[in-house]
Amino acid sequence: MDNAPASAPAAAATAAAPVACASPRLWNPGLAIVLSLPFGPVFGATLVMLNWRALGEGTRAAHGWAWICAGAAAMALLVLAPPLVGDPEVDVNLSRLMLLGVTAAWALQQALPQVDVIRRRLARHYTEQGWALPVGIGCAAWAAGWLLARVG
Repeated sequence: MDNAPASAPAAAATAAAPVACASPRLWNPGLAIVLSLPFGPVFGATLVMLNWRALGEGTRAAHGWAWICAGAAAMALLVLAPPLVGDPEVDVNLSRLMLLGVTAAWALQQALPQVDVIRRRLARHYTEQGWALPVGIGCAAWAAGWLLARVG
């Protein structure tokens, strides 16, 4: 019985190799970025956070919650701020710009690194989650936001 620990180079090579176990069920993070443009950053941040969790990346999943909250705050400002400001046209444009900024920052900090992790660790081999439910929820949330903005 040889109880000698594995050498550091061998352990590093094993850690960098693609996962050999059953492929995780993930949403394509690149498509989540694209769909965040019409549906908002909460949409993509939620899917990418769930992907981090499925990949066993608890710290990155926890950071995903912060992006979900930032996206929700930006979207709330877009809906709630125009009635509170004297010039709604200027405020709506600034709110949209802020929403786009939050989406871009989230994509750079969470989604694009996940694309890289999936490419390196899984060699792009994973089971893709279905899109019907998230897109349906995104459409319903978009319609609810639109109605809320019209009623207010």
